[in-house]
Amino acid sequence: MAKDGTDELGEILAAYDKKKELVDRSASAKASQTEKTKEDCGNLVFTQVQPTLRAWSERMTAAGHESSIGDNNDGGLPSVVLFLAPGHPSARKGSSIQFACQQQQVIYVRPTVEGKAQPQVEWTYGEVGPGNMTKVLSNFVRSVLNASLATG
Repeated sequence: MAKDGTDELGEILAAYDKKKELVDRSASAKASQTEKTKEDCGNLVFTQVQPTLRAWSERMTAAGHESSIGDNNDGGLPSVVLFLAPGHPSARKGSSIQFACQQQQVIYVRPTVEGKAQPQVEWTYGEVGPGNMTKVLSNFVRSVLNASLATG
């Protein structure tokens, strides 16, 4: 062992290099998984969820209830949201339902009625389909319309 401590320094640097390599590999794997999630979930959200929300929005608008669709496909994990304001636009208090991609093949469904967060639902990719979409959208629209009557 060298009296000046360079052997110990060499061990410290070697251990650091090994840890750094593991961290770099982990970051690379995570970035790759995020890109795969963006692609897989984005396809699901924009081919199944968004057209359904658009159809519901068009029906709500035709029935005299302001609604619109928004999406996020600008680098983050994809999401799509339906905004709904029954009655007069000035009565809008922030009702929306968001379908947001997450890691591990999960989509979170986040409803908000008149600015108040409602219980969140978590779906696997396989659970996204017409039956679940209709159920969650029906509950959301019913809640928003009933809340608008209460605050009239």
